[in-house]
Amino acid sequence: MRDAITEKTVAIAFTARREDVGLPLKRIVEIAHEYDVPVIVDAADELPPRANLGRFISEGADLVAFSGGKHIGGPNDTGILCGRRDLIKLAMLQSSPYRGIGRGMKVDRTQIMGLITALRLWLERDEEDEFKEWERKAEWISKELEKVPKILSSKVVRDVRRKRVQVHIAIDERKDCTAVDIVFNLRKGDPSIWVNYLGSNEIEINPTMLKDGEEKMVVTSIRKILTSSISTS
Repeated sequence: MRDAITEKTVAIAFTARREDVGLPLKRIVEIAHEYDVPVIVDAADELPPRANLGRFISEGADLVAFSGGKHIGGPNDTGILCGRRDLIKLAMLQSSPYRGIGRGMKVDRTQIMGLITALRLWLERDEEDEFKEWERKAEWISKELEKVPKILSSKVVRDVRRKRVQVHIAIDERKDCTAVDIVFNLRKGDPSIWVNYLGSNEIEINPTMLKDGEEKMVVTSIRKILTSSISTS
């Protein structure tokens, strides 16, 4: 990293989602600040846990960017920029009413109020209760899908540190329906359901954005697709 810093280096980007790979943030900050170079943290998908709202700054980051439209639940094209006041002022010069590169992506005042309200409501919720509810939905989805033909395995994957829980589903692709088929057929359905394609024969279901009862819709749709593929094969 030291060798990569030159007189042309204006900042160092750190992707929080991959913080388990490479140097830890605190060490990166130490090295960067030796050269008077700021560190910008991409923490778009790092809420929850709620402690992350202050953690990256406390570890020395100069700027931290969070998405406003993911777990916070605010307008999709909003976000939060935290950090050094002087750098935030420079970032503001790139946006409306100034004529920087961000002018075309400006956020209006109603979206800002929507984000502030969503953030307040999100902070009022209990993080542990929220995580337990996601686990409950994930466990239910996993057990129900284990009963579906053509599903080789269904398991709940937890990341307690990042407050994440998903269901990983392995599909028997020796017949006519592949994991890719399931992903696109779910998207084309009514309602449209988006799951992640993990490669090979696996898909991932994320229960964190599901409202109560929607986990049943996900299972019903997957069962319908797989049952239909069996009857037509």
